Amino acid sequence: MSIPFSMLAVLVAAGALSTVCAQDQAKPEAKSAEKRPKEPLVVSPGFERVDLPVRAFKGGAMVKLGDGRIMIVVGSADVFEPLGSASLVGLFSPDGGKTWGEQRTLVQDAAYNPGRPTLLRTRAGKLWLVYYGFVQAPKKGTTERQSDLWIRASADEGKTWQPARCLFRGYTAGQRGMIETRDGRLVITFSYAVDEGRNVSASLVSADGGATWRQSAGIDLGGAGHHSGALEPAVAELKDGRLWMLIRREKTFWQAFSTDGGLSWGEATPTEITTPLGLGGAPASLIRLASGRLALAWNPRVETPPNPEPWQAIGRSTLAVALSEDDGKTWTKPATCATASMITYPHLLEASPGELLLSTGLLKANGVKTDVVVFCFSEQTLLRK
Repeated sequence: MSIPFSMLAVLVAAGALSTVCAQDQAKPEAKSAEKRPKEPLVVSPGFERVDLPVRAFKGGAMVKLGDGRIMIVVGSADVFEPLGSASLVGLFSPDGGKTWGEQRTLVQDAAYNPGRPTLLRTRAGKLWLVYYGFVQAPKKGTTERQSDLWIRASADEGKTWQPARCLFRGYTAGQRGMIETRDGRLVITFSYAVDEGRNVSASLVSADGGATWRQSAGIDLGGAGHHSGALEPAVAELKDGRLWMLIRREKTFWQAFSTDGGLSWGEATPTEITTPLGLGGAPASLIRLASGRLALAWNPRVETPPNPEPWQAIGRSTLAVALSEDDGKTWTKPATCATASMITYPHLLEASPGELLLSTGLLKANGVKTDVVVFCFSEQTLLRK
């Protein structure tokens, strides 16, 4: 059954509540003045949790390699650690994401700390890894900041990599999509800061296999202050050939369409897909499945508990997934994958036709960053909801 997104927030909230109530053992302990409770990660039926064998930060992008293995890329440390101390690490799964073994360092540079990787394997078998190189966060009242956008390529399934190239210099912390269009263009969507805290979204397009890149004009939705504007856009190619950009923003996602392969974008408009009310909403993951459907993973807006802790007020406590048969016009009833104090920044991958993986970041109730986790589930699980 497909339904408009205007109904989804109520359905997600109801689903999340029933999941928690069904697991009495998941109730948090009474709050202590000395130590906040650690709420459990509550996983819904139909979703299987898989833990990675390493501590992971600001990552989770996945790709299927030519030999059938899955590679996930995560950060080895937080980007706010001393420069050069963080790296991007690839982990490999031989069984569709159920177990993870071999590890390989992919990016480490003394000049910056890499974060938020995005992955693409083209139809010709070339791997692309996009990430930001964090140097300095914005300082209040100044324009001092640096987090450039970098790209690397591999022609041998990630064994060796070409030298990194900088695609954008400035302050970006938000690339959420890279696709290969039907006509062979490479398209990256990202956001970057234009003043103190405000972001615009844009795309980078290559028509020659990544040799050269053209940047689109920015999509500027205004705003002022921390995490405002147009943030962390996802992208998908629609059946009619247009590109659909789904832009993170508080209250609802916004959208824009391109008819020239991402070189320019039409006027951005709000969608009915709800997002959290705090910290500029939260980003989504958007992919095309072998069935032809679109799959979307995101943090829908849910009711904030009374007297919320700071992380609860941000509203990223529920991670949901839905499918669309008609390129985003209507969606299946959203399936709650899991709930936690904060579970956010999803990455979707179709490991094999109808079998999906979803990685996401997880924070403990005390605000301490913890591991990236992976969930295995099927397309049929979503269709049965």
